[in-house]
Amino acid sequence: MNDGVTVVIATRDRRQELIRTLQHLYELTPPPPVVVVDNGSSDGTAHAVRAQFTDAMVLALRRNYGAPARNLGVLAARTRYIAFSDDDSWWAPDALQRAKAVLNSHPRLGLVAARTLVGPTQRPDPVNALLATSPLPRPPNAPGPAVLGFLACSAVLRREAFCGVGGFSDLLFFVGEERLLCYDLATAGWERVYLNDVVAHHHPSAHRPDPERRRVLELRNALLTAVLRRPRSVAVATAAALARDSGRDTAARCALREALVRLPAALRRRLPLPATVELQVRMLENGAR
Repeated sequence: MNDGVTVVIATRDRRQELIRTLQHLYELTPPPPVVVVDNGSSDGTAHAVRAQFTDAMVLALRRNYGAPARNLGVLAARTRYIAFSDDDSWWAPDALQRAKAVLNSHPRLGLVAARTLVGPTQRPDPVNALLATSPLPRPPNAPGPAVLGFLACSAVLRREAFCGVGGFSDLLFFVGEERLLCYDLATAGWERVYLNDVVAHHHPSAHRPDPERRRVLELRNALLTAVLRRPRSVAVATAAALARDSGRDTAARCALREALVRLPAALRRRLPLPATVELQVRMLENGAR
């Protein structure tokens, strides 16, 4: 395991955008190792990447694994640190070196959430301000504000920490997977910080999921996350609110139906947060009101 940073990208049917992202990554000095996990694309993604970027490792999956496809990329990596990109995002010059230096200097740091700049105008993503002003207590000597969330397209993690908590949840599949991972990192004692001087660029794809479908996944996974990690009272209240909304909201009704299918698995995997982490979650919830 060498002391470097591997960029892991999960992709599906966005060949041209992925090629643009890889071009940006291979223009970095030095270019990082890259693992592309193709989630069952039908547009020739794996073949195109292998032909044009011979240094990239390509894992071609037969079906769509969702966010947990990144787990396979992490397992294939041979570096101490992992940077996630999406097929429409890439890292700024020196960003990975800066993240690596900070991780090297703080052995209990498991995750660096980067500042994300959006589009050609480099507009700050609204998440930046939320992370920078996090109300969570800052551990002594921490290099940045403590966080319990991040954007998967702009984060650098310690491979040991990521693998130690099991990576992204296959139960959630996609949307909101970052929150559960952060909960588990905190439970395992890993620090998580936001660093303003580690920068990622995100040029959102024109080929995006239907907004209504994404809302269904957000609602479904919020309930599943509550069942998996929050106190029983919170899980019950979240389920009751979703059930109440389902009478007049098609997305809520669909989310509730999908959550109920996954509920037995969620109950089997239920591990409520320790009191210290639950307190931090409540601090964030209270701060958002």
